[in-house]
Amino acid sequence: MHELFNEKREEELLTSIEEAVKRIPNSTTLRVLLGILDSYSQLARGELILDPENSLKSKFYYDKVGQVAFLRWRIFRGDYPQFTLNDPNLAGQLIVDPLFMLLSDNMQLFHRQIEEVHKLKGDSTPSASRKVALAFQAFVKGEKMKAKELLNDAHKKADRWARGYDYAVAGLIYEDEALINEALGHAKKLYVKGGYDKWTFAGYDEQSTAIAKLASLYGYEVDVSDPIINKAMLKTEVVPYEPITDIYQALGIEPIKF
Repeated sequence: MHELFNEKREEELLTSIEEAVKRIPNSTTLRVLLGILDSYSQLARGELILDPENSLKSKFYYDKVGQVAFLRWRIFRGDYPQFTLNDPNLAGQLIVDPLFMLLSDNMQLFHRQIEEVHKLKGDSTPSASRKVALAFQAFVKGEKMKAKELLNDAHKKADRWARGYDYAVAGLIYEDEALINEALGHAKKLYVKGGYDKWTFAGYDEQSTAIAKLASLYGYEVDVSDPIINKAMLKTEVVPYEPITDIYQALGIEPIKF
């Protein structure tokens, strides 16, 4: 069993982010941004291991994850032609990233990412996960019939790692609470099969928590009795967000305004 997240690891991650930001001006592929995103993600989860009730600090870091994810998406899409970001997995994150943003309680960023989903060049044959993302976009905009047409059971073809998220979205679109509970089951299977119940963040699953929070947002009462769902994260709070100004300065571009 891996050592649980601790204060020493917290300090190491914060230092690694500072060092990574310094490397940005010399990075030709901007893969460094993925490392920064991963470090913030570890901090977001780790704060709940240090103190399961410390939702504010966790949400602060989840917002950092969301901001970096949104910036990477915009670079990948070609909004900043002076940069190259070749990450074949990034388009598949279109349904996952908004749920990180949802965990941060930053609904402005959540809705902004949802709005941006369709703006991807050269995507004439979208993947199953992208179809789910497009259907989710239509659902959030209130276009329920369009959402059903776009989804067309694409969630059943989802990759294993995204199955929980995709089934949750399908449950919302089809107005089927059983599907949302099935989504929680898929998330739990991934949590156990991946060995996440035995490593650094044992006791907390962000996918299960995000699905439960998404369900609650749209008025569904799903089973949240599993201890891997952090109950403190399900409540809505006023979070003292902080923009990723240091990253924009290192890139030499104007910050995206939300």
